[in-house]
Amino acid sequence: IHIHIVDPKLSAQAEKVLWNIFCHSGDNKVDKMLQEGMMAMQMVSNLENAENIFSKVIENAPDFGEAFNKRATVRYLRKDFEGAVEDCIAALSLQPDHFGALSGQGLCHLAMNQPEEALSCLRRAVFVNPRLDQIRAYVADLDQVVEEKRRRTEDLDQKDSL
Repeated sequence: IHIHIVDPKLSAQAEKVLWNIFCHSGDNKVDKMLQEGMMAMQMVSNLENAENIFSKVIENAPDFGEAFNKRATVRYLRKDFEGAVEDCIAALSLQPDHFGALSGQGLCHLAMNQPEEALSCLRRAVFVNPRLDQIRAYVADLDQVVEEKRRRTEDLDQKDSL
């Protein structure tokens, strides 16, 4: 699934439809639990509870990618970046074009000072959903950071070979 629609209104509608698809498991009980977790994550003081709720959703519906994505978001907010990356990977194994999980994983790699990994994920997210303007800005910045890092490495390699 890729959102490559020129008309901005139609593109926004397509994105909304995709989020609706992502957030529906097909089981009303599971969907209700997901909504409870989403409400809990609205308050910073309730993030641990939200993580627990999403973990229960995953136990009840291990093939529900959005549950992993939401728990990844909570883990990111709690600064558990490694746990969040694991959840993004799980979400993407179920929904490979989940642009929320792609951008979330990229932001986690960015927080862990892993610019190459961040750039790879964020580029994919923008490819899937070109409407991600903030993510596109991160990609532009990271392109420069990664290129500069590559140049420094080449310079050091050349000095070492002399």
